[in-house]
Parts: sequence; structure tokens; C-alpha cells
Amino acid sequence: MLSTRTRAGKSIASRFSAAAGTYDNHAGVQARVASQLTALLGTDRPVGSILEVGCGTGLLTKKLARIFPSAQICATDISSKMIFNAQKHFRSKKSILWIAGDFREVLDLGRFDLIVSSSALHWITPLEKTFRKISSHLKKNGLLVFGIMLKGTLAELHEARRNTVPAKAVQKELPPEKEVLNALKAARLQIVRKQRATYRDSFRSGAHCLKSLHEQGVTGGPFSSGRTPLTRSELTELVSYYDKNYKCVDGVYATYNVLYIVAEKI
Repeated sequence: MLSTRTRAGKSIASRFSAAAGTYDNHAGVQARVASQLTALLGTDRPVGSILEVGCGTGLLTKKLARIFPSAQICATDISSKMIFNAQKHFRSKKSILWIAGDFREVLDLGRFDLIVSSSALHWITPLEKTFRKISSHLKKNGLLVFGIMLKGTLAELHEARRNTVPAKAVQKELPPEKEVLNALKAARLQIVRKQRATYRDSFRSGAHCLKSLHEQGVTGGPFSSGRTPLTRSELTELVSYYDKNYKCVDGVYATYNVLYIVAEKI
């Protein structure tokens, strides 16, 4: 996630902290991403140390502790409240170090056999700098395994916003695949495996979609907000457009584009 020293970083941290208590009830796609990452991890090489970047409420952390029971895990997140909620799952697990803050600003993290991240790296910009920092914390031949949201995620919502309130478009787009791959190459992280997936989530209405996103904490930061907030009447117009144009059997839908990567430090 963005540094808490920046305005955008503070906005993201604040929104995720506010959503810490409701996140798990609405993070269906994020749970699927975490599950898919575990399928990519494999157990064919020894893993004694793991760094998780953006652990949130521990969706992936729980799986890591189960797959690698003897590994030392360092779990980081920009939101202290997310960390607090994640810790509740691990009262008896003493081999997990929890760090609330931007992992790039922690002075002595050390080096790890495995670094993982689920649905978080798109918040940590610029990507090339982020991957270089990750590489510095990987042992030689260590692995980076992650799932990242790509451009096209929540395309319906962004299109609705452009068509109803064009003057208040989001400040920044999620990265395309090519940007992610170029950033990995620049950081000397060699791709071992690459996989794309598109998920579709459904909601009773556009209003329920916005509420769900809000309770996941993803309505903060430059990917989700304009420079000025929407007014009540603008929100009403946006929801009406969404309801009309993105119908499905269960109400309305939202699309998520995810890139999965396994990369090795060379």
C-alpha cells in the first residue's frame, strides 16, 4: 500500500482500518485469490521464512501457517486494525511476527525464502520500486508469489462513473499486465509461472455493490476516488446507471481481473 506519509497512503490506511470489522463478510473475490495462491505455492522446496505483504485480516496468513507449520512468518499490513483482527486467528501461534506499517519503511526485515501477497500489491506504487524492495528481502533463488488486481477490475463501476460524473473520474487506473511484468524484470525477478483469471461477483443492486466495496475498505486511494467526493445526487445517478446497464440474474455484477505470478530472484 502507499506510504502512510502521503495523503493517498493515509486515505487507504484509514479506509482499511474503518473496514477491518466488516472486510471478511464482503471479501469473496479476495478469498478466492488467496485460495488460488496456495495452489501455486507448492511444497517442493524448503521454506523456513515467509514475508506476507498486505496480510489484511489474515485470509492468506491462515493458509500459510497450515501449509508451512514450521516456518517463521512475518505478516505486514498498513492498517493496524486489520493486523489486530488477523491476530485473533493466531492466539497460540508464536512463530508469526506482526508488523503494522508500510513494509518498505521497516528498517530490518531481513531476507526470506518466500514472499507472498494477495490482492495488495496494486496499492503499493510505483510497482518497480516495490518489486526492487521485495527483491532486496528475498534470499537468492527465493520466490515471490502474488495475486494482483489489474486494469479492468471494477470496469463497470468506472464506466458508470465516467458516464454520469465525467468531471470526477478516479485519479488513477490499476496497472495493466505489461506494467507488472516490466516492473518484475527491472527488479531482476524472473517469472516462473504466470496465470490470468477473471472473476465476476454479483450484488442485489448498484447500491449494494457500493456498500460492499465500502465495507471492504477499497473506496479510499487514487484507484477508487476522484479529487473531490461525489455528492448525494451524483451517487444516486451513478447507482441508477449501474442498475440499468450491468444486470445479471442475481441483480448486478462486477468484474475483477487478477494476475497471478510466481517469480524467482536471480
